[in-house]
Amino acid sequence: MIAATTERSLGDPNAPVTIIEYASMTCQHCSNFHKNTFNQVKKTYIDTGKVYWIFREFPLDRLALRASQAARCVTPSMYFNFVEVLFTSQDRWTRDDDPMMALAKTARLAGLSQDAFDACIDNRDLEAHILQNMHTGQTQWKVKSTPTFVFNYGAESLSGAQSFEAMQKVIDELLR
Repeated sequence: MIAATTERSLGDPNAPVTIIEYASMTCQHCSNFHKNTFNQVKKTYIDTGKVYWIFREFPLDRLALRASQAARCVTPSMYFNFVEVLFTSQDRWTRDDDPMMALAKTARLAGLSQDAFDACIDNRDLEAHILQNMHTGQTQWKVKSTPTFVFNYGAESLSGAQSFEAMQKVIDELLR
């Protein structure tokens, strides 16, 4: 359980800019951001030590909550890869006749057996942890929609599927 509830992050915790992303695994705008913008932000800022990226689930529906739980149960080193798979294949697994079965199948590709998937989905402590993170986003950072990006613990925030240029503008300003 401890591994499943640890902060999910990329980059150097001592980077000059910290970004907290609140996202829902079933959110089309979140999927668009991850498909079109995230990799460029990662390459330009995270991989170069300028940005520390924290990802927090903000499930907007029950299926998103279950997908968040599954993501947190894959091997921690696979977490971000699995999240990317969920976003890039979102149209397929969310619209399947049995989306939970499609989610379980996707989780198996990340090394999570059916038994481990079932145990993960039934883990009420993990569910409570994810919902608490969501509540913190709502109360501390006024997150109302996904994706929302909180820069330097509230210095700035953006909502919606941002372009690289929009992210770059805020990040570069904070780096000055």
